[in-house]
Amino acid sequence: MIPFTTRAHEGDRNHCVFSATALPPDEPAHWYLIDLAAQPDGLKTLYRVDPDPLYALPYIGTPYHAAAMQGPALIKPVSKQAEAWLQQMLDESQAMALYGDQLTMSDVSSHLATLSQVEGPYGRQLFRYASPRGLGSLGPSLTNTQSRRLLGPLQAMRARIDGQHWCLIRQSPCSADVTLAPLMLTTDNLQHVARARQRSLADALAASYQLERRTVQAWFDQFIQLGAPSEQALVEASRILARQALNTPIPKTQLQTITHQQDTWPQRLDALAALADKPEEGTS
Repeated sequence: MIPFTTRAHEGDRNHCVFSATALPPDEPAHWYLIDLAAQPDGLKTLYRVDPDPLYALPYIGTPYHAAAMQGPALIKPVSKQAEAWLQQMLDESQAMALYGDQLTMSDVSSHLATLSQVEGPYGRQLFRYASPRGLGSLGPSLTNTQSRRLLGPLQAMRARIDGQHWCLIRQSPCSADVTLAPLMLTTDNLQHVARARQRSLADALAASYQLERRTVQAWFDQFIQLGAPSEQALVEASRILARQALNTPIPKTQLQTITHQQDTWPQRLDALAALADKPEEGTS
């Protein structure tokens, strides 16, 4: 990780770094960002810990104006109670910390408003940039140009997911790129996010069913080979195998039989449910 106090060489002034192993910086965050869609009582709690809070709703003035109360909320902590609450939200993966000590509320909110939509392979769509997990899973796939567009005038963004901090850092203070063009996401970006979501899902199911993560990930790979159409399908099929006390990947011969004898995912799901009645010789 490059510390917040690092000064890069002149030629690297516009270089940004994403670190998935970032340690919290020594200085406190200048701003916090919460997603009111995930934290619907966020503003109510803010007013409880700070009767005169300083915050903005970046969706106001965007195509998502009507959903401003279910969108991101940018907060400048004023009281010690508000700072403590926001730090707790950060530790619990429910908030993001933003850094930019020379910026005003208007500077930061105006920049965030330009991130409300992204341009991707399937056209322009809503971008939930206030989600610590969503942005964190996207981070390792970002190019320097994409990172600079995300940061805008900010020096850094930081959050925590699965007990681990991530940081998106501008290596050296410099003039921000001024643009209103949407952030451009590629197929590679979206595939990276999908893989990260799948890993998190595999971790959760492995913990729930007391299995090794590699076993659940192997099941996922086999389910996708069988035509599983969604994450929900992966969950449903995993539940079926776990209830059969299967703790290994599906035997290759049985997988081939299901593939050749059944044509649709529902039929193949029924065949998975019948695996317990047809154990392969020599396997458990």
